[in-house]
Amino acid sequence: MAAIDDLMAALISHVELQQAMTNATSLEDAVEVAVDAGYKVTSQELLEAYTSKTVELSEEELLSVAGGKGRTVG
Repeated sequence: MAAIDDLMAALISHVELQQAMTNATSLEDAVEVAVDAGYKVTSQELLEAYTSKTVELSEEELLSVAGGKGRTVG
């Protein structure tokens, strides 16, 4: 399994790693967090994994992220 796949799997169950990645303010910071956690990934791999996950979101998930969850009244 590639390091990026291992990292994505780890993000599901490791709260501290999730938080550190969330707190990263740039792609380079996120790569550094991953490398420090033992996952040798590149910025390109991380960007592709993020983009892939974003594309997989359902319409409902996208609406909830955008703050538009639920029906509008009007």
